[in-house]
Amino acid sequence: MTFDDMFPLRVVINLDRRPDRLAKCKEEFKKIGITPLRKSGVVFSGGTNSYTNGVVGCLASHFQILQAGLLLNQNLAIFEDDVHFQDDKYNIPQVLQGVCDELETLEWDVIYLGANILKPFYKVTNHLAKIQHAQSTVAYLVNKNFTEKLLNYIDIQNIHAPIDVIYAESVVPQNNCFV
Repeated sequence: MTFDDMFPLRVVINLDRRPDRLAKCKEEFKKIGITPLRKSGVVFSGGTNSYTNGVVGCLASHFQILQAGLLLNQNLAIFEDDVHFQDDKYNIPQVLQGVCDELETLEWDVIYLGANILKPFYKVTNHLAKIQHAQSTVAYLVNKNFTEKLLNYIDIQNIHAPIDVIYAESVVPQNNCFV
């Protein structure tokens, strides 16, 4: 199964005020042959400082995409507009195809296409390693059968941490997450 077939809902989060970042990430997506839908990033201004506002806006953006994936019952590919694929080192389309082939025989919930890995990981296939901790939401894949459970990790009414920290501390250690 191709990446397009396996991940029909591909979305990039981009703030309206950052067309420069959208232009850059469009060039990145050419490297892997996809054109994701653009999701306008949520702008939040009710917090005590710009960091808090950014945390809430980012989390709300991801939350909305996950809700759409749940409603459409589709696997998701979620990207942030600062994504970068190292095409000089790897044949990214070939790697993604290898990942898709392996996912057909693997029980998985979330796949990180890159992350800050802070604990040991274990290679399970040619392209995938099981992780215990990883921080990043710049590029990740969500299994449609896991989306509702993933949404339950996010308390949109009481945001206590950035989304990548919530995933790293709660989602990754308790589920089938790979990089």
